[in-house]
Amino acid sequence: MNTLYTEMMTPLLGMALFISAQFIVFRLSPSVGLFTSVIVGYFSGLSLVVAIQLYCLLNSSIEVIDCAAYFAVNVVAYSSMGYGFFVYVCLGETAIRIRMLVELNASANGLSKEEIMQLYGKEKMLAIRLNRLTKGGQLIFKDGRYFIGNRFLLFVSKLIIILKLIILGKKSEFNETS
Repeated sequence: MNTLYTEMMTPLLGMALFISAQFIVFRLSPSVGLFTSVIVGYFSGLSLVVAIQLYCLLNSSIEVIDCAAYFAVNVVAYSSMGYGFFVYVCLGETAIRIRMLVELNASANGLSKEEIMQLYGKEKMLAIRLNRLTKGGQLIFKDGRYFIGNRFLLFVSKLIIILKLIILGKKSEFNETS
């Protein structure tokens, strides 16, 4: 197979494995949870990307420096596509607006403001989020207080803030200033 063609296809092959692994893990082990299934899928695809890159390095006449450049580009391209997939998969899980539209669509007679508030009141939404974070290990509930558990999500949120500062020049697209 042409090495250049393989290099160009590597991120797509990684994404195919990512999506397949995520789907299989989530469907066969629902207790694992959506977030964990996405992480398993991501690292499955990443391992394929790395394996293909190593194969190309060992079995082609391409210079090592060129292989290193292909590796960097392919990992960044794969990770970017993986991030897009993560956002797409989690969008329906976390976006209140989308969930509200689904509820309204399912209701033949529509919903009153009171019914919507009953479904999405601040107390209920906070309880759902705290439960999800505790169940996922990001929070620990001890002696009536919440503490940070697994710091991975905290790391991701700080990384997103840094990227927003770099790209948008502010911490959030909803703030006028940082």
